[in-house]
Amino acid sequence: MNLTVYNYQDPGAYIHDIWVWKKSKNPKFSLRSLALQLGLKSHSSLYQIIQHDRPVPKSYVPKLKKIVGLDKDECAYLEAIVDLSRAKTLQEKAYFLERVKQLNPKKEFNFTEVNNFKFLSNPLNAAVLELATTKNFKNDLKWIQQKLSIKATLSDIKASINLLLELGFLKSAQGNKLIRYEANIKSQQDVTNRALQEYHIDLAKIVIDQIAKQDVSQREFNGYIFNFDSKNINKAKTKIRNFIREFSEEFEASPGDADDVFCMQSNLFSLTKIKDIN
Repeated sequence: MNLTVYNYQDPGAYIHDIWVWKKSKNPKFSLRSLALQLGLKSHSSLYQIIQHDRPVPKSYVPKLKKIVGLDKDECAYLEAIVDLSRAKTLQEKAYFLERVKQLNPKKEFNFTEVNNFKFLSNPLNAAVLELATTKNFKNDLKWIQQKLSIKATLSDIKASINLLLELGFLKSAQGNKLIRYEANIKSQQDVTNRALQEYHIDLAKIVIDQIAKQDVSQREFNGYIFNFDSKNINKAKTKIRNFIREFSEEFEASPGDADDVFCMQSNLFSLTKIKDIN
């Protein structure tokens, strides 16, 4: 196993692989053993880190340096990806991303997580990206503002277009045209993602705003509350994901054929606080 720290942008994944590496040398080496080496009384917090349920504390860095034998530069890089993983805002992400890039000797390293964070920071980005593929699209800020039902200033729209160009999701073409360059944006499933959480919150606000504004002939909202056996949750999520894929394959128009941009949401979540009801 190649444990070169520069191969990682996720410190939790790095710690997981350290454990796997140690276990490959000693089958009796448990997660509890690694927790003891890190000075922890219990391995539960370490398990949560590996499962991406909690961030990696910076206090782990000097201890990991000793466990793995990191040099000064490698230790600085590990600390930088820890900072990057703990960043709460887009500005913090951008700041620590630059530091990580400076410290990583691999110039071609692709930080897709940060790009996704930027894209998901505002549903307007996805709306502008899709709108650019519709027929009769005009690369004009006022036209885009009037076309979209999402509340956005001209500055917001300009910033969104600049971001999409920066990320390579849109390309400039002759005649003041914008062409979509990337395929569908997908987030990693079943992994806690702060940007994705904020994205769904913002999208829910748009849904609330549009319920009373859009004519029933142009929308479809449903809500169904039912009893559920929680052991079927993975099966249920898979079925929803398959349906969304099949739905998009059937109804998503080809670039240049669409005349509108729609949003379809699916939500499946518990309405109870207590999971074990006797």
